[in-house]
Amino acid sequence: WTGEAASPPHWLSVDFGRELVVAGVKYLPRQDLVNGRVKDYEICISSDGKDWGQPVVRGSFEDRVEEQIAKIDPPLKARHLKFVATS
Repeated sequence: WTGEAASPPHWLSVDFGRELVVAGVKYLPRQDLVNGRVKDYEICISSDGKDWGQPVVRGSFEDRVEEQIAKIDPPLKARHLKFVATS
């Protein structure tokens, strides 16, 4: 990007193409620099990709380069998942 950095929240939504049982999200932080890494996050699920409701998980990742997992416990059925980086 150029200019001012966009302020959070930033999000990514995924359509699995069919309903799945979702147990979590694997997160691999940026490896080359510390900026651009997610600290706080929320995960929302949806059956239609429009109505997200309240987050099913809220949490924080440690500032490290290793893969981390945001668990959804208990696992839930969903066709769509939205990962929201809040900071």
